[in-house]
Amino acid sequence: MIRRVAAAAITGAAGFAGGQLYARSASDRSVRLATTVWNPVLPTTVLVHGLESSRETWRGTLEYCLANALPAVAVDLRGHGESNLGDPTEFSVDEMVEDVHAAAIATGPGKIVLVGHSMGGRVAISYAAKYPEHIAALVIEDMDLRPRSTDWEKTPAVESFDRTFPSMEAAVDALSTVGGYGADRVKYWLGTRLRPTPTGGVWSDVNPQSRDLARKHVLETRDGWEAYTKLGHLERTSSGGLPFPVHLLVAGKGSACDDPDEMARLLPATQIHTFPMSGHSIHREARSDFMKLLHRIVFTAGNSKL
Repeated sequence: MIRRVAAAAITGAAGFAGGQLYARSASDRSVRLATTVWNPVLPTTVLVHGLESSRETWRGTLEYCLANALPAVAVDLRGHGESNLGDPTEFSVDEMVEDVHAAAIATGPGKIVLVGHSMGGRVAISYAAKYPEHIAALVIEDMDLRPRSTDWEKTPAVESFDRTFPSMEAAVDALSTVGGYGADRVKYWLGTRLRPTPTGGVWSDVNPQSRDLARKHVLETRDGWEAYTKLGHLERTSSGGLPFPVHLLVAGKGSACDDPDEMARLLPATQIHTFPMSGHSIHREARSDFMKLLHRIVFTAGNSKL
């Protein structure tokens, strides 16, 4: 099966690993040049968005990565952003893990720093449990393991949804009526999650059909808890412990991570970082502090391979 995962990639050409420099000699010519090379093997950071979002949410993060030569790729999960939904009957955490894996291995053979925000955190946890050998570091941004209630907003289930529209007005109307989103919320997306296409129409990154599928097959399940428990078992039974660090980022305002201490109990390797002044979207609301932490995580992961 061909997996289509739309991705915006920024790749750093070279990284400077913790101040360590490496010397080599170029001896394929008669003149031998002494050279110094900055470490070019920093792990790629793979960024996974949350529910009703897309890779657009990582724009500021990607700009920072570009400016600081940190290899990075942001993916649109299936049915989100510019990625197609595929067969709705195949929608599951495991299929989303495989989608992300396909995007990750396309960046190269090395390990990755995997960052998942909100629902993307659940996907990231399941990825790490299935492919621990591919992880250099796991970053969970404001998400816990608790199955979410089925008592969502009372809107009819959306069985199908065409995300192309002839006009912005038609897009706002469809998302407000069929999707059940408030008109003010939809208008807030203008220019980002709702944007003009080259052919003169309008595209919606938001898909209420994939929203409903993600609620049912990701957020309402115990998959996250089971995957985190599996990581805890790996930590306890492996001679060297868990082969990668786990960072849990918790917002100080309106956090979606209800019990970080329970996560640390299940997986003692969990390192909890609290952002007191930030809401749920830490990478946007506390961008400077978020990037400082991510930068340190990436460089530490890069140095651990040397």
